Formats: sequence, C-alpha cells, structure tokens
Amino acid sequence: MFAVLFIAVGPIDNAAVYAGLGHYYTDEELKRMALRACIVATIVLLCFVIGGNFIFWLIDIELYSVKVGGGILLLLLSIQIVMEKYQGGKELAEEHQHGDLSVFPLAMPLIAGPAAITQGAIFLAMAKGDIAKQGIVIGVLLGLMVLSYILLRLAGWVTKLLGDGGAQILSRALGILLAAIAASLILNGLRESGVFGG
Repeated sequence: MFAVLFIAVGPIDNAAVYAGLGHYYTDEELKRMALRACIVATIVLLCFVIGGNFIFWLIDIELYSVKVGGGILLLLLSIQIVMEKYQGGKELAEEHQHGDLSVFPLAMPLIAGPAAITQGAIFLAMAKGDIAKQGIVIGVLLGLMVLSYILLRLAGWVTKLLGDGGAQILSRALGILLAAIAASLILNGLRESGVFGG
C-alpha cells in the first residue's frame, strides 16, 4: 500500500518540479510555500479520500474530467516554464513578480493529484468496516505529506546552490518533465472517458 501511494503522490517528482519552479524565490518564500502546499494538499486528500466517490457524484464530475482538466493546466504551466525569456539575476530582482505556487501547481494537482485521490479512496474503501486498516491508510497519507514537505524544502536549498545559470537549465529541463506528466494525465483521463473507444 505504501509503495502504491508513494508513486501516486510522487514526492520525489514533485520536489524536482519545485526545484525548477523555485529558483526566483527567497528561502523564506520557498519554506512558506512548501508548508502551505502540504497543508492544503493534506486537507484536499483527506476530504476527497474520506468522502470518496460521494463528492464527485454530488458535483456530477467524473474522475477522468479532473485528470484532463488538471493535465491541461499543468501543460500550460510547463509551456510557460520552457518558453520564458531568460533574465539575469539583476533583471529578475527588478522585474520578477513572485507568484504563490503553493496551491497551484504544488498542492493541486501535483501533490494531491487524481492518482493520489483515487488510490487513497480505493484503499479506504477496501478497508471499510476495519477502523485499524482505515487508520493505517490515513496514517500513510499523512506520512507522505510530511515526507513531501521535507523533500520540497531540500529542493529549495538545491536551487540556491545552482545559481541563475544552473537554475535556468534545470528549470527548462524540468519544464519538459512537467509537460510529460501533464500529457500522461490528459491521455489517461481521455482513455478512461472512452473517447478512444477502448
């Protein structure tokens, strides 16, 4: 169960993306965004996992729609990362406006993404009636949120060591990785919707 949820949450992948996104930010900003992202992701995961399919039924949304929508948003972000004009440190200090990354894309759909929500809900449903097993599922999710925070903080420190040039290279490379993650979400969502006739 831990291995499946670890892959679904993807704390290492998320930290890698955060490292690429965070090179413009101060350590205090990175720390604050990492903490806020993990708190928001924890709340979202617990609400959706415990609520299960009832929430999707209530608002009449299929999970594949969440995957496609989240994937499109991530794809747009990845295009912006890869195609943005290079700026030196002085220019960035004067011109860059710090946007908050904590809710989007960190908390959702990277940390608390469709895969994590789905797998968490499935494991909780399988443990129905067994309080101890349900507690283990929730405990594993909470542990992964703590691990995610630790890795996000390490990613923030790494970006400071790279400098502007190294951070720009890392940012472009991870922008491509983010595009691949987005494409995977979109394709999986479309496949599950039956649009491919499968």
